[in-house]
Amino acid sequence: MPIILASGDHYAPFAAKNLPRGGMLVEIVQTAWQAAGYPSHTFFMPWRRGFYKVTRGDFQGTYPHPPSKELAQDYYYSEPLFQLEQWFYVHPDSNLVYKNTDSLNSLRFCSPNGRVIHPVLQKLIDTAAMTVSSPRSFRSCAQMLMKKRVDFLVLDRRVYQQMLAPFVQLRPLAQQDNLPLHLLLSKKDPENAQRIKDFNRGLREINNQGTLAHIIQMHLGFR
Repeated sequence: MPIILASGDHYAPFAAKNLPRGGMLVEIVQTAWQAAGYPSHTFFMPWRRGFYKVTRGDFQGTYPHPPSKELAQDYYYSEPLFQLEQWFYVHPDSNLVYKNTDSLNSLRFCSPNGRVIHPVLQKLIDTAAMTVSSPRSFRSCAQMLMKKRVDFLVLDRRVYQQMLAPFVQLRPLAQQDNLPLHLLLSKKDPENAQRIKDFNRGLREINNQGTLAHIIQMHLGFR
């Protein structure tokens, strides 16, 4: 039986059903599973629906997601798949200046529904120092930003270049801490404890063989 996984759509160049091989991270995950001896299949859907499918037991896991202490209670985290180069993006006419996280107090943040939020930003949301809007996609966030309904979004530089820059020009405000992305397998399935070990073995194998670097170069070039 194949490993059935969920991934968000419209997350180029990492994951999108209209990309070659489903995007860079989809190809990495499938190649690692293959090296570990498992067939796999990824379905594209909104982030929150993907988590719901895993919780219900329809899928074994979901990806790509950054670290989260809350999710680590219910999911096994793989070794890192890739490192995000995160940036704060604002309206081109915005006069915001970023010095530290205090600069974000009282601002309106946008992050797609179901997307895992950086712990520093999540703390600001939890303490009501900042509000968050959660539409369906990053493109919806960009549209809200251009209408000045939110103040900023956070996105990997390469995702912005491929997914948003052709449609909208945003201003990069500052670079956030880089974040690793992981595959998550549900702890509800007892077999996933061994599967995540096998996946990590496959990931290390394709890294040692140079296959991982080749996949990244094919999707990203030298940008």
